[in-house]
Amino acid sequence: MTNPRLMSEPEPASPESSTLKLLSIVITGRDDDYMLDFKYRITTTINYIARNLKRLERLDDVEILVTDWGSEVPLAHTLSLSPEAGRICRFVYVPPAVIRAVQNGGNGFHTTLAANAGLRRASGKFLMVSAADILIPQHSLEAVLKLLGGELHVPIDVDHTYFLLSRYHVPWQFVQRQPRLDDWDRYLLLHASQHEREEAAVFSISSAAGALMMHRSLWRELGGLDERLGGVGFNDIELGLRVTQRYPWVELSSIGISLFHMEHTCHGRRASITKQERNPRIYTPVFQVNDASWGLDSYEFETQMSQSIRVSGELAESLRSESQGGELWDQSRQEILAELTSKEVRDHVRRIIQLLLIRDKGGWNIIGSGDMDSLFFLSWYSQYHYPRRYLEFGVRQGHAAAVVAAACPSVEIYGVDRWEGALERHTPIDVAFLLKRVARQAYVHFINGHISTALQRLQHNFVGSFFFDLVLVRCDLLGTEVVKQVSDLLPHLAAGGALVLTCRSVQGFASEWEEIRKRFPQFTYLKCRNNGTGLVLAASLRDDKSKDTANEGCSFDTSWIWLSYVKCQSIRLYFALKSRFLRWLMAL
Repeated sequence: MTNPRLMSEPEPASPESSTLKLLSIVITGRDDDYMLDFKYRITTTINYIARNLKRLERLDDVEILVTDWGSEVPLAHTLSLSPEAGRICRFVYVPPAVIRAVQNGGNGFHTTLAANAGLRRASGKFLMVSAADILIPQHSLEAVLKLLGGELHVPIDVDHTYFLLSRYHVPWQFVQRQPRLDDWDRYLLLHASQHEREEAAVFSISSAAGALMMHRSLWRELGGLDERLGGVGFNDIELGLRVTQRYPWVELSSIGISLFHMEHTCHGRRASITKQERNPRIYTPVFQVNDASWGLDSYEFETQMSQSIRVSGELAESLRSESQGGELWDQSRQEILAELTSKEVRDHVRRIIQLLLIRDKGGWNIIGSGDMDSLFFLSWYSQYHYPRRYLEFGVRQGHAAAVVAAACPSVEIYGVDRWEGALERHTPIDVAFLLKRVARQAYVHFINGHISTALQRLQHNFVGSFFFDLVLVRCDLLGTEVVKQVSDLLPHLAAGGALVLTCRSVQGFASEWEEIRKRFPQFTYLKCRNNGTGLVLAASLRDDKSKDTANEGCSFDTSWIWLSYVKCQSIRLYFALKSRFLRWLMAL
């Protein structure tokens, strides 16, 4: 059965053509609710690759081929691509009627058929299969093209080698904000060294690789991926077992090539689908498992070019503006209070406090320092609004930063304090190790020295535009300069950002709080009933006509603190007695 060919663009070059692209990058997708932000992910992936190719002046060497698996409205019509992406990206549209025909009336996403359809129609000398949410940095693209073009000396025959490209996972909290391309550059520059690489191969068996790549002749010889495996997972492992019976495999992180995967959230249908549609583990001793029509070769599909080209200024770059100003939240004050006092917020604070009580003999000082209310504010904002950058004045104990980092692993942490002389406890090293324990991906930058000049020094050596989503200011650390420092900070608070102010002195807090409210009346203010901690929110709330909170306040349930203290001290005592008993036994 064949469909009439409806071609809006010329046929891709044949394998025999001398005008083959050096590399085809094959990705697949369909516009449905499998992932709620799928169009952002695939658009960002395509535009990011194309922009990096433009910077390398290698646009003519690469094509991006997208298999559109039956979108109701074709992806070529709905994705907003840059001019350079529109130039190199083609869409192979597989209509729903064909999908039903090859799946016995089903309409599911057949991962292998979709990938093979792209591989069969790609025009590159080398073919790479990747996902729709995999970013390839500029330096990695450059290394790949040099490798395939023979510009890198390697002791292998690249035309007869199976290549794996490993990936790093970017926390979904960062992806949730739908960052711009330049924001991705900044994030990967600062954070990539903190990420752990996911193993892309185990004894030649590919697993969870960011991409698979071979010469087109090898893909043809293999007959593509095993088309019996239409669900999720294992098709790359099965391919690796087959190809490595004849050809060597190489994982390309050895020459500095790495990819970055946008981690998934639990939203949309992905979580349930991936559990239900796992591929069986089929081991086949033969080299080629599909018939000659693999990749739906008996069908002729419409090849589309993008119908939605946007210049850079028109691209939908970010959900949140970096500029300071009031952002309208579709929430009421009561809804925010309900979130602040929720079980999720309380349990998160409890986990960090218990960790510190077990780890640090001085952990009890955290609970007695008046910081507890501020921890609830930080926990709430980090879990519900995913801060990109967090600034803390008085970071030496690390508990507040740990609350933020554990809830939002992608956050950048800027800690201001004054360390001087020989220190045994609460050193920058102690804080760094604590933060790495709760969030390995976090980027940490400490500012030491005189507190009054810390903000100016940080701004001077800051990477990129200077703004913060979340700030904690301890009035006691700043002394008489609280209002001045906060006044200098608030213009750098991102739209929708939050500043938490806490003070041991109720009277001191009240005077400083009122002065800040007078200077910045455009913000929303919320304080605790103990009159020692407050939240300044760079947002306007729904139906919140008055920002006066003089008669309002929130309180947090801290009844669990003493129980946690007793529990943690008991654990410490148990291990201490156990250690002494073992030493006594060894001394006998």
